[in-house]
Amino acid sequence: MLAPAALVLGAGPAEGILIWAVVFGSVIVHEAGHAIAARRGGLPVLGIYFSWIPFVGVGPGPLRARGLAALAGPAASLSLAGALALWPAAREQLVPGAAHLWLGMPAGLALGFNLLAAGINLLPFRPLDGGLALQAGLTAWRGAPAAARTMRVLGAVGALALGALAGAVSGELGITIGLLAFVIALAAINTRVPASANGS
Repeated sequence: MLAPAALVLGAGPAEGILIWAVVFGSVIVHEAGHAIAARRGGLPVLGIYFSWIPFVGVGPGPLRARGLAALAGPAASLSLAGALALWPAAREQLVPGAAHLWLGMPAGLALGFNLLAAGINLLPFRPLDGGLALQAGLTAWRGAPAAARTMRVLGAVGALALGALAGAVSGELGITIGLLAFVIALAAINTRVPASANGS
């Protein structure tokens, strides 16, 4: 979800407006996937929030429902990308536009963004969806303290690896990876290890 911020830095006003229009619509689809799955799983949905990354606030509930709700966002992004991929014009714009990432027609831009959003969000680091789903599974398996400790270590390692990758890559992609590493590092630092665990 952070990639468009880096793209806008190098884009003019017209491209910037196009990027944010496509991204906003795609983000709504992604977050709606979370919200719908959460409600179907019996989790109270508190709202959609826009911070470093957009997220759906949900109340307490079963770990299985929380894990499935976390994975529903990437599933919604992949579904939208799959629908767009049926449109030949979108597929044609995806590869030729690679030199100027996504700066093609809106359908090609949306296809590329949704593929990237799903891929990034499935990484196993908090606060990304893959990390939240993994933590829910680890909590059910080993308890909340062990899960939190594991996620802290995993997040620190992931942030260091992505930070090193960002240093090795230049341009918009390097900025994007660096922003992602920063957010993952913050989440790892702020992951609290509860004194005792129960997790549903």
